[in-house]
Amino acid sequence: MPAPAENALEILPTALDEARQILINQEINSTCAFTRACGSRCILSQTNSSAGKPLDELSVVETAIELAAGDSSHLIRHYCMAGKEPFESSDRILRISRAWHSKPSRQRAGTIGAISSSASGIRDMSPRLAGSAPLSWVLASMDAASTGMRTFANNRTLLDALEEAHRVGAIGDFGINTLLTEGNHDEVIEIGRIVSKSAAAQWSVGTLMAPRDGVMSSAVDLSTMFRMIERLSKDAQFSAGPTHITMDLDYESYCAIAGTPSVNDRGRNRWRFEHQISKYLTIIALNHTPGRFLRVRWDGELLSMSDFMTIGQRHGRYGNCKTHRLSSLLRDLDGVESHRLKASLPALTR
Repeated sequence: MPAPAENALEILPTALDEARQILINQEINSTCAFTRACGSRCILSQTNSSAGKPLDELSVVETAIELAAGDSSHLIRHYCMAGKEPFESSDRILRISRAWHSKPSRQRAGTIGAISSSASGIRDMSPRLAGSAPLSWVLASMDAASTGMRTFANNRTLLDALEEAHRVGAIGDFGINTLLTEGNHDEVIEIGRIVSKSAAAQWSVGTLMAPRDGVMSSAVDLSTMFRMIERLSKDAQFSAGPTHITMDLDYESYCAIAGTPSVNDRGRNRWRFEHQISKYLTIIALNHTPGRFLRVRWDGELLSMSDFMTIGQRHGRYGNCKTHRLSSLLRDLDGVESHRLKASLPALTR
């Protein structure tokens, strides 16, 4: 089953403009060295079984620039390069990041980042990024061996590569995502202890998902999430460290813990919902309202306009928005966003 993962790194509090409330993920390639090992467990293999021919490099870069540094990019809060493994296309990353840096902050997405599991790719790319086009952030996964997704050696190598990239200025921040299951609490805590001793800005814990009533919901019992939240909130090592912790939940679980978001608490009109448990622990859930989250597949099609968790499941694709239509889509969102913001500004300023 797919797992929810923080699709952008945002440290609280943030200086990002409240007008930016759209998260975009773009798959910039369809290759990954881990495909042979992960097999059917790869979420992209599951969701992209009907994908067409991957776009050529020029089309990928043109699409990325349109999204990250185009006419409507002032609406974009975070632009994220995904893929199978984006760091296997280093030239694409460099060209996209340079284009983002070439624009004034008001004419580009709020941040530019990537999701990666490639220690070697991050390590090899760091000198080039540090020289002219550093990324705002990179997110990576460190999982318990019991999940079958990673090994301890993989985790350590990846963390070392991220710390080196951060040290040389290739990335501004980095965060770690970890999968929570019913029986791996102790392993998750141990990973958290390692992450908390590193330079990671954020550690995000998420759960396995399963389709229910047409939407993706957590396959982990709510009491399991409560127990993990309690352990995290009472552990002195986490409270003393510099790493902020997020629990990444589905919307239903979030509401069960934090209550239903409202305009008055800056909830319904935001790209994600946030509820602070302590000064270092926050629970979050992506906003499932259409238009908050866009994911562009490696063949140029628009997979999702709301919740990544529904891609490839009961709902399937959210449209066939080809590359040349992305600009018109963002213009449409510009109008919708302006209307939403006008309605919510009194609440946002309270």
